[in-house]
Amino acid sequence: MAIKRFSGSFKARTDILDNITPNNVVQPNVSAPAGEWKPAAWLPVEWQGEASKDFFVISSGKVVGFDMDGRVVPMRYKALAIDTNTARGTVALAYTSDDVTHGTINILDGEPVESGDVGNVTCGAIADALLARGYASTLTAADFAGADYSAASDADCVTVLDACFSEAVGINAYDTYAWAGDAPGELNSINYQKQHLVQFLTDIQLKVPVHVAHPNATGGAAELVTSAAGAINTLWAAANGDGDIFPNPTLATEDLLVSGASLATFPRYTADTTDVVGLALNTAGGRLADNTDRTPITNAGLTRERKSVEALRQAGDFFVDTEVNMILCYVAGGAAVPAAVDADAITFYVFNASAQDGSTSTAADHRFIHCAGNPKPGDHLTFDLQANLAPVAVDGNTVMSRVVGRCLAVVKEPRGLLDRVRTAWEGSSFDKTAQMPGTATKGYSDLITLSDEGTSASIAICNIKVQ
Repeated sequence: MAIKRFSGSFKARTDILDNITPNNVVQPNVSAPAGEWKPAAWLPVEWQGEASKDFFVISSGKVVGFDMDGRVVPMRYKALAIDTNTARGTVALAYTSDDVTHGTINILDGEPVESGDVGNVTCGAIADALLARGYASTLTAADFAGADYSAASDADCVTVLDACFSEAVGINAYDTYAWAGDAPGELNSINYQKQHLVQFLTDIQLKVPVHVAHPNATGGAAELVTSAAGAINTLWAAANGDGDIFPNPTLATEDLLVSGASLATFPRYTADTTDVVGLALNTAGGRLADNTDRTPITNAGLTRERKSVEALRQAGDFFVDTEVNMILCYVAGGAAVPAAVDADAITFYVFNASAQDGSTSTAADHRFIHCAGNPKPGDHLTFDLQANLAPVAVDGNTVMSRVVGRCLAVVKEPRGLLDRVRTAWEGSSFDKTAQMPGTATKGYSDLITLSDEGTSASIAICNIKVQ
């Protein structure tokens, strides 16, 4: 029988000297984008290290973008461009003697800052200078209010700023030193450059203190509210239109007195409230801040804060229920404001109620990251004038490229029994920079205690994803 043998075609290699497709992958994970990122050389000095005496321009955790040269800058300058209140005379930055000492480059002329340059620099001056230096040359007549750029127009000024500063690209990974110079021959100090390049992050979870302040607070200070002495005399009732189910002093536009009998009807309070009254405070829709050294609740009749309603046992005892903006205090019979409380004004602090529009700042200083306003779990987050995080109400008009993340949770300190951990430097002679978190700080972490921006006890857990 014949045997069928296998047969097939053969191919000889001829691609030994052929070209291959170039590698086009920089890195598969872009949470820390690869690149030669440099901070802008014109950024003003924000603070100086106490020990090193080094100058810094961007704080860790701040939302950052790019300037007209592709250098990293805080989102303050983009926020100015989208703020409807920005005018030519709005101060954008300020150069100080520290900038003269360091050799900061003046954004107006590209030369080192001199003593005559010290002072405020307005948005209008920056817009004029950027155009004169050749930036924003792609703008057309259609971009301006008239046929050309007008040095007297607020709208044209904002248009230039918007064109020169990018949308958010990430979160600053660490404190950024003032730029030391671009080349060996251009270094401010020939032998001193601590930070060659910088890094920002696009996918990160942050924990940041919530800033207790209103946008209209002078100098960014925490918002202090005073309730007039003897003014809490309107008794809450379910049918009065001031909260039919639960007291709502915002609807009533005044503080409300909640009797012990009424408190007993609320599932929120399971303790005996026979000798307790509630003082529902009108916070204009904001949230009452905790009673802390930084945001104290003061009144001559409120002398001993307790941890629960059950612990209200004697005159002067009070419990702060921040979630419902109410102070519960002891009074025999539970039907009237305690006389000592009624005789003195109640002062307290509130978290800003309004959502931010990406521009309204509630901080006076650039150092340290904060979350402005009154964030709630699930809120979208954007940035404000100090490159802080801020809650924003998302609707059909929202520019989604300016939404940089979500608030996942808001937690209160102290946590984990930190207030019972014995730590050093708790004496009154030691300032907050020396106090270790624990008994020295009453259990609050340094996220809260080191800030000068009116923090209380709340920490926002934020998920950041910048596309």
